[in-house]
Amino acid sequence: MAGLWGVELSAAENEAALKELTAALLEPDLVCEVVDSLNASARSALDALAQAGGKMPWAAFTRQFGEIRQAGPGKRDREQGYLNPVSAAETLFYRAFLARAFFDTANGAQEFAYIPEDLAKLIKPNAQKEPQGQTIEPPGRLATLKEYAQPIPASTASSTMPPPAWRHCGWAWNRPKHKCRPGW
Repeated sequence: MAGLWGVELSAAENEAALKELTAALLEPDLVCEVVDSLNASARSALDALAQAGGKMPWAAFTRQFGEIRQAGPGKRDREQGYLNPVSAAETLFYRAFLARAFFDTANGAQEFAYIPEDLAKLIKPNAQKEPQGQTIEPPGRLATLKEYAQPIPASTASSTMPPPAWRHCGWAWNRPKHKCRPGW
């Protein structure tokens, strides 16, 4: 995780390294930098989670943003799946922006995806800003007065022509002229 955040740990012992990493992960500038470096799908997953109050049911989250591959410590170190995440959920998980746990609900315990509380306070929502001085034009153009005067239906062929499969039988749209013979 330290490598994904660009943090170099100087501590040799696990507990000291954990404290050092925790302190680095709670630096607001570093959090903003890592959030800004997320790809579009991971950023949209993080935004969706933040807009849902920081947590959403695990099944709904993974259905929308993908699964996290199961890997124990040995497989994780051997295959290094965190370097090539297969989903937005996996990207967020290996960067500590996503956790999963069971929370009590009215229907009993339910599994949720959530943003850890310490990080949730530091994550700013992705504001879709329009570049200043530029306006986004909708596609197409408005109809002219002449075009309004004579509306044209989207397709007139369907009301005057029989379906293609019937044409070879000589059927008219409203009634058959003669019956189809088998094998035609």
